[in-house]
Amino acid sequence: MNVNLHRAGALRGSALIIVLWICLGLVSIALYFAQSMSFEIRAADNRVAAVQSEQAIAGALRYATNILINLQTPGLLPDETSYERERVMVDEASFWFIGRSDQQTALDQPWFSFVDEGSKLDLNTATVEMLELLPRMTPQLAGAIVDWRDANSTVSDGGGAEDETYQRLSPPYRCKNAPFESIDELRLVDGMDLELLYGDDANLNGALDPN
Repeated sequence: MNVNLHRAGALRGSALIIVLWICLGLVSIALYFAQSMSFEIRAADNRVAAVQSEQAIAGALRYATNILINLQTPGLLPDETSYERERVMVDEASFWFIGRSDQQTALDQPWFSFVDEGSKLDLNTATVEMLELLPRMTPQLAGAIVDWRDANSTVSDGGGAEDETYQRLSPPYRCKNAPFESIDELRLVDGMDLELLYGDDANLNGALDPN
């Protein structure tokens, strides 16, 4: 009698262990599929966000085209108050016209408006005086920009940088004394830093991301 009870208890214990393993397996499978569905939901959200971004870009292009076509004075930029410039909604997406204006009071804050491409400076022809009109530009940095591109080794009046300055850096390098090939080349000019060059748009995506 005792032997039969012992065997029955052992069988019940074995069955319990098997049931526990089965439950553990089912829970693991459920967690796996739940994680897979979570990834699928995120991927779907990303696809929706990509479509919304493309539609926002297309909407911004059509909106800007309409504004420029209906200018009262062709060739002049429209007044900033005559059109939406900041957080213009396209369904659930939005866009901004990021530029600069002579109405700005704080040069270190973003301004939203059209930008006249014809008013931009050419790094290879702009004078020190023209460069000094740029936001946060100093006479020393303006002179260093001109010294980087000119063909001589004479430091500009009022400040600048030639080989002597760049040879003291670590690692040292020489002043180019040749025209700029890209805007990014400004990173090599003495006195320039990424925050001054790119501002809050360090990743160059045209949006004010959290930083």
